[in-house]
Amino acid sequence: MAKLDVYPDKELKKYVLDYFDEMNISLEQIASQAVEHQSRFIEGLTLEDGKKRLERILNKREVLNALAVAVQLDKLANKGMLDEPLQTLVANDAGTLGVDETMAISLAQLFGSISVTNYGSLDVHKSKEAKKLDDLQKSGKKITVFIDDMVSALQASVESSLAHIEQKTDLIMCGDE
Repeated sequence: MAKLDVYPDKELKKYVLDYFDEMNISLEQIASQAVEHQSRFIEGLTLEDGKKRLERILNKREVLNALAVAVQLDKLANKGMLDEPLQTLVANDAGTLGVDETMAISLAQLFGSISVTNYGSLDVHKSKEAKKLDDLQKSGKKITVFIDDMVSALQASVESSLAHIEQKTDLIMCGDE
């Protein structure tokens, strides 16, 4: 195994975004849903606000790492390459598996309690992109156990980031540069 001299941020982001394209996951829709949810609390939010926040979040190494692992696990599961009994648990989206939610909560935690709380709600009441993925799983067409939760966590992170726009403070939110 080669030594890692430079972290492959650009390659990792491309890997994640290529998978999003393959699965028809719309970044614009994620940003739009985040803005829609936060507009109840903050007047004047625009889609552009959501897109900017999403782009910043997708440039965080920790976020890309989590998304890439979720993508890889779903890809392996779709090829039947997980060892048993894990393959069966993932393929059937076993309700007590919980690792998918744990990974998503870990991503959401990078952006504070608003993100974690919003993720919990989105896990139950899925927004458009996560629901699309969940429906693929339920129909038996694709295994999307990990990525549907990560898409919800990504949206929740954007929502949290937008919520912090409203605060007039010199403090830096976790994840801000």
